Amino acid sequence: MTSISTITTSSSLSSPEKKPVKAKQRLRMDHVASVRKAVKMAREAGLSEDEIKDERSRAIQLARDRLYMNGKPLGPHPLNKDQVTHLKLQLLKLVEDDAAPECVMDILELLLSVELPVPVLLDTRLDRQLRLVAKAHQHNKDVVRLASKLSEVIQATTDAYYQASSCQVEFSLDQVETLERAFHENDSPDQDTMVQLASTLNEGDPSAPLDYKHVRSWFYKRKAAGHPLPDGHVSDHGVRTYDYFV
Repeated sequence: MTSISTITTSSSLSSPEKKPVKAKQRLRMDHVASVRKAVKMAREAGLSEDEIKDERSRAIQLARDRLYMNGKPLGPHPLNKDQVTHLKLQLLKLVEDDAAPECVMDILELLLSVELPVPVLLDTRLDRQLRLVAKAHQHNKDVVRLASKLSEVIQATTDAYYQASSCQVEFSLDQVETLERAFHENDSPDQDTMVQLASTLNEGDPSAPLDYKHVRSWFYKRKAAGHPLPDGHVSDHGVRTYDYFV
């Protein structure tokens, strides 16, 4: 699959130096990409200030229709799974409708302005949607730049989450097989289900008690991988070892 970085290179964009992460700033609805474009076009057309204000108001309303959910703005609180899924579907519709690049940029700018929790990112696979958007608009350097920037933010967010809470957890061969069966039955179990699953795993091997956080971490990493996890290291005692994050 084509990566955003490849698309960026094909669009003749230079790779900017990494800058320190800045605090999130709430998106101003009167200054999103589509509104900026509408105002610019109105000025270039020689419209009066009153006419420009009217064009700005119309553009703001159209932007709200794209960026609001159930009539309400998203943020400043971290987005949940339903909200990110809503924005993903909006992006898909804009690509299918061959909408103006600025409409796509509105949503990318919004996503860059809000907190995206790691569990939500893993559940929604937003990064896949960004690859589709970047490919559809590969000749528009502004869309590719924003999609690439958001992809980098997502990668940095998930990497930081894993590194901050890294520890090694050992699962036996039987436990891995049990986890795989459970994953194929339900790849997004609730906490009660994971507690019960941890209890089941402990019955088979009580030497290193597991709790639901260990199980949750396994499911997160399994879902992110999209395929069975590598075999890892098998000890003389038949224990398969992975690095998990709890």
